[in-house]
Amino acid sequence: MGLAPTGKRRLVTAHTQSGHLQSGETLLVLGAAGGVGLTAVEIGKALGARVIAAAGGADKLEVAKSRGADELIDYRSENIRDRVRTLTAGKGADVVYDPVGGDAFDQALRAVNWEARMLVIGFASGRIQAVPANLILVKNISVIGVVWGAQTERATPHG
Repeated sequence: MGLAPTGKRRLVTAHTQSGHLQSGETLLVLGAAGGVGLTAVEIGKALGARVIAAAGGADKLEVAKSRGADELIDYRSENIRDRVRTLTAGKGADVVYDPVGGDAFDQALRAVNWEARMLVIGFASGRIQAVPANLILVKNISVIGVVWGAQTERATPHG
């Protein structure tokens, strides 16, 4: 089951306008085996990003790999921060797409590059995270909320 065309347009907007994802950057997708996560993987690849997919379990990660993920993290058995650091030779992710929240967000926040963009999409984990301002400051990170309906209604034309 895929997303409706409107949902896909909104995800493209999240990647390009909110996250400013550029070809060659590293995109970390949390919840990568869910509906929006899989679409985020596909869009990231289409935009030329290196995509790291994080999900809970090998079966879910295989689905993300089949949609184009370059690297996989099983956050049931691996630490997201440590694995991203290893995969990026210490650099970290440039953009994080997060519909999960909670502990996954906390680890991803510590796995980002200088001037990274964290796209907060939802809280599927059930815990809404608190974002430590000191981490935002020392790495010049942008934490951006992406609300589908409001984004579409309030979007200004770019030209």
